[in-house]
Amino acid sequence: MTYTAITAKAFRSKAGSLAKKLAAEFALIGAEYNSEVVTLQAPLDLSGSAATSIVFAADRAYTITAANLCYAEASSADAGVNITVGKLIVGTDDPDYFVAAVATETSQEAGYRKALTLAQIAIVEGDIVTITSAGGKTGTGAVILQLELTRA
Repeated sequence: MTYTAITAKAFRSKAGSLAKKLAAEFALIGAEYNSEVVTLQAPLDLSGSAATSIVFAADRAYTITAANLCYAEASSADAGVNITVGKLIVGTDDPDYFVAAVATETSQEAGYRKALTLAQIAIVEGDIVTITSAGGKTGTGAVILQLELTRA
């Protein structure tokens, strides 16, 4: 075995360069697998007519780790309406693919978040995720869908 002597200064320099390279690589790896939050841009009016809005189109595969309805407007005490989270499929629409119908809650303040129970959690590249409101709520209320995603 052959050993080469180096000075402490040279060792610190080489070790520092290696540490910087490793830190940069780990940062890139971490960024690739970080969670993301996707939010419907415009509130969905529960008292309007039935409506479907596109939340986002997937550019890669994701796993839904959480789904929440966020109340953008205080809701009245009138009965809620059904909300579904689904996806567009070529030639058809599956409005409750990810979340089966959920009756919105009554008398909630703006900012209230309702966790949704997920029927499916896998999103594949090309999926177009939607939110649908049955509409017709007698009183007031508007919600925003928020999805927490992890890159698959």
